[in-house]
Amino acid sequence: MSKLLKTAVFAAIMGSLAVSPAWADRDGHRSGVTVHRSGGVAVHRSSGHGHNAVGWGLGILAGTAIILAATSQPRVYHPPVVVERVYVPPPVMAPAPVYARQQSYWYYCAPAGGYYPYVSSCPAAWMKVLPN
Repeated sequence: MSKLLKTAVFAAIMGSLAVSPAWADRDGHRSGVTVHRSGGVAVHRSSGHGHNAVGWGLGILAGTAIILAATSQPRVYHPPVVVERVYVPPPVMAPAPVYARQQSYWYYCAPAGGYYPYVSSCPAAWMKVLPN
């Protein structure tokens, strides 16, 4: 049972208890017993209306609370959003490898008097020549 409904039921019970004195005197006359100082007892009936305004107010309040508790929509609470920051270190970049520069050669054909690829074939052996 929800807390609001329990409160409404409690208010209804208390309101009905507060209203009961007004319903006990439904004929509009209030009866009572008076004890005098001299020791005498007098029973009387008054002609006043015995309405208990506080009791009726509590009854109306309790009735309203019951109606609101019965007709209100339940509240839906969503869990809070938890955002966790995760540190991602930057990737470690290895330095580029340093390769020893290979020595390149040109190939010279002495009988043709030219270099490869301008001379496609050489009748003698090719000579390795360092480029200028």
